[in-house]
Amino acid sequence: MNSWLLANVKTTQLHQIRCGWTIPRPVGSAVLRNRFKRWGREYFRKWSAETDKSLDLNLIFKRREKGFYLSVNHKDFDGALDKLVVKLERFRG
Repeated sequence: MNSWLLANVKTTQLHQIRCGWTIPRPVGSAVLRNRFKRWGREYFRKWSAETDKSLDLNLIFKRREKGFYLSVNHKDFDGALDKLVVKLERFRG
């Protein structure tokens, strides 16, 4: 997706979107890692109401230089997920 976030996607027959997180400890404190999870749940909750996709997602945060993730704000995070959603909307699998 971008230089700091990857996504693994698998279609399912569950008629829901499930999201998992791989956020290594070097990303930041538990507060920061939980913030990213909360932002992601909020984003996918809104998106799942608008789509009929049935997916399992795993968002993987890459290891970056110390302090990088402190500069990632809500807008940057949503922008990264917007890129993912555009790709998923084209995905027919």
